[in-house]
Amino acid sequence: MIVLVALVALAVVEKIFKDRDKDTLLTLERGMKYVLNPLVCIFAIGCYICIALGLVSKHIQDNTMAVVGVTLLTGVLFYAINHSREGVPAVLTKEYISGHISDFIQSIAIAGAIQGCCEYVAALYDINHYVAERKVMLWFAFVIIAMFGLKEIFNLVNLIYLVAAGVAGFIFYKSQIIEGLTNEDIFVLRANVVIVILVGFILIRIVRAFVARKPFARLNLGYCVVVGSFLFMTIIFRNTRWWPVTLAVAFVLLIINLGFWEKRANFVTNVIRGAVIQFICCTVWVWMHRPFATFRNVRFTHFFHTSTVTATYMTVMGCVVTVLLLSKIRKVVWNKEGVISESKTTSRLKLRAIWKELVLFGTVMTYLIFTMARTAFLAMFVALFAAIVIFVLVDIKKGTVVLKYMLQSVGWMIVAVAIMLPVIFEIQRTVPCLVSEPYEYDIDNFTEDVRRGRQLSSDEYMTVGWLADEFCNKILNKETTFDSYHNHEFIYDEYHTTFKQIYEFTGYTWPGVIITDDMWETEITDPHLKFGWMSREPESYYRQNYDGPMYEPSEEYLKQLEEEQNQIVSEVKATEMENSEYATEEISLEELAQDSQENEEDDLSNGRLDIYKDYIQEINLMGHPTMGFVSKSGKQHAHAHDVYLQVAYDHGIITGVVFIIFGIVSVILSIVSFVRNKDNRPNTAVSFVVLIGFAVAGIVEWTYHLCHPMGFILWLVIIPMAFADYVAKPEMDEIKAQ
Repeated sequence: MIVLVALVALAVVEKIFKDRDKDTLLTLERGMKYVLNPLVCIFAIGCYICIALGLVSKHIQDNTMAVVGVTLLTGVLFYAINHSREGVPAVLTKEYISGHISDFIQSIAIAGAIQGCCEYVAALYDINHYVAERKVMLWFAFVIIAMFGLKEIFNLVNLIYLVAAGVAGFIFYKSQIIEGLTNEDIFVLRANVVIVILVGFILIRIVRAFVARKPFARLNLGYCVVVGSFLFMTIIFRNTRWWPVTLAVAFVLLIINLGFWEKRANFVTNVIRGAVIQFICCTVWVWMHRPFATFRNVRFTHFFHTSTVTATYMTVMGCVVTVLLLSKIRKVVWNKEGVISESKTTSRLKLRAIWKELVLFGTVMTYLIFTMARTAFLAMFVALFAAIVIFVLVDIKKGTVVLKYMLQSVGWMIVAVAIMLPVIFEIQRTVPCLVSEPYEYDIDNFTEDVRRGRQLSSDEYMTVGWLADEFCNKILNKETTFDSYHNHEFIYDEYHTTFKQIYEFTGYTWPGVIITDDMWETEITDPHLKFGWMSREPESYYRQNYDGPMYEPSEEYLKQLEEEQNQIVSEVKATEMENSEYATEEISLEELAQDSQENEEDDLSNGRLDIYKDYIQEINLMGHPTMGFVSKSGKQHAHAHDVYLQVAYDHGIITGVVFIIFGIVSVILSIVSFVRNKDNRPNTAVSFVVLIGFAVAGIVEWTYHLCHPMGFILWLVIIPMAFADYVAKPEMDEIKAQ
């Protein structure tokens, strides 16, 4: 059929163009335009028809947003297909690709490691954490191996080692297989064997390089001492944690191999590329499998299960794409003398050079807005401001209109967000519904309209009014009525549930009640059955403690049940913290559910000030084995919601002070490296901007861990500062000129 269609199309084209002498050369670009432009037209027309038929929504406000989103997306697609490439140099040329194969491999490995970090913070159970950790380490090993030359990989010594290590690993693996292991357990066991073999492979290369006296880059010894001191303190005061040891070993191996790598100047570029690849791939998956539901995740959680984790992830991705965008604007706007050149650079050329970075920036910022997290808003604002200021003040000479450039950069960013917000809103609302294969975490609890059936016009999917109301409430602390057109009778609450949902979440069984198959999926309407599970008491107790008609519990009784339930949850949390070694990084389902919704009190800190006070009282010299505890007032704290307090609580106050010194030195060194490396400023800028984002977000969130996306990317972008050539001194003539 494909061949037949191709032959018919060829015959039609030859018939149309047989008498024409012009444009006899049909380039690949023009051929793509002939194919893609009609497809975009068909797509837009089909979307407009569906909206007009009421298949998208029953409300005019939501249909209006759908029309705006489709129109803007169509415009973006038409521009991407048809804009002139004149004046924009090709990047992925044959020569560039052939000379950067190792860079692409490293970028893909970095993307895989970041995805493993995302799976770690999105995990709800110990075994999921174990699996995610191994994925991070496996990908990280290939980040290092990508720096090896072909002769360092393919040689007799490595062959002998791999055969011997493979046989030994296989024997060990077989000896550990016992009955009852799950697929996850088997994956962890296999991954452990492979990781050990890969570490040995890396160590052999290091030893052989030192023996052969291969050239090694000069280290920045002062910064290495600071980094080493912090890592040493976290290992000494690890308090049952093994991830600080893993982090130290992994990044020490990375530093050593970077020292031998001739292309280490490309490393941060590969980190940026890897982060972008991971975000794009992850977001495409989210488009298909994470529905934008009205009553469960109005604060959209992207790949994750809580908006707070999503906020930190979007912050660090926002830092990366901000540097990408500003770097591209710098190339287009400034001439060789470092001043704005309006005569040589038109607005049309600017747009064709930066439109991809604008789309990426607008997408990331849209998802950051969807989190409705003040943490992300504050951290991203400070990081954006710092990035623009350092680019402008350092790279533009006196006499140039600095304010004009700053306003231009901010203007481009605002336009990008204004265009992409309606587009991403409609994609995220529509595509998961059409795919109809939602990925549901245990705390998501989607309704049936969201789980299956492609009910796009259902009010269970996000509405414009509901989103606007929640944004004003969470961010602006103002009650609004944008959603007044919506029918609120079907709003989901904690008591609007089925027998199956209660059983899966609590394990409760109803004494004396037989749940049939027909009842299993139905909503509970009997208040006795609906509320009785909270106290886990027989019906006789219930009858003795309520006022009013049968099956209508009083407010006093419901309050008593809630207090009893909270006490049970607190006791369970405390027991888990005491008995689980892995609880050092664990948060219970109840805590996750609590974190997924903002505290509705007027306290702008959402109760964090009280948490900070409790943690300050518990800080000591040695640290603690668990990251959470029960305060003297009986409150259960899962973590400190502050990275500085958390490090001090986990590893002791001295380690906490060293951590702050480590951060301050890193920020100062990143500024120095940005100023001095004139030809490598995009790379050096990302270190500074990510550090600022991490520092601000860390004030109100826990962001430091080997497998936290923000903490992991932070280590990747600051590691090159361990080398003296990353903070190169300016040439003498430049010093005199200054």
